[in-house]
Amino acid sequence: MAIVIKRGTQMFTGPDVPTVRRWISEGRVVPSDLVDHGGNWIPIGEHPDFAGIGGAPPPPVAATQPPPRNAMGTPLQLGCFGAVMLVAGPVVGGMLLSSPMLALVGVVIGVLCIVGALVAGVVSRR
Repeated sequence: MAIVIKRGTQMFTGPDVPTVRRWISEGRVVPSDLVDHGGNWIPIGEHPDFAGIGGAPPPPVAATQPPPRNAMGTPLQLGCFGAVMLVAGPVVGGMLLSSPMLALVGVVIGVLCIVGALVAGVVSRR
């Protein structure tokens, strides 16, 4: 008999009681998980087939994951990119392609990146 287990908004199915008991011993199913019992969701430890599992539930998943990264990268990465653009913009645009406009665009991007890195560094220290 399949066993439907619910954790938050996720639902998954265990094929049988021995498999779900193995998942419990492996920590893949925890006491805070819910199980369908006659159309009602109950904590898995209250289900007759799984009585006796217990202990504190594991910490929330969000607490164990690293904080999300800034989409721009670190201030150091942004500053390094800016420094590269300050040098590469004029070299590639001005000297190699003979385009003063490309050289100017490279310099502007480089300056903006360095300023952004400085601002991001100050904001991240607060």
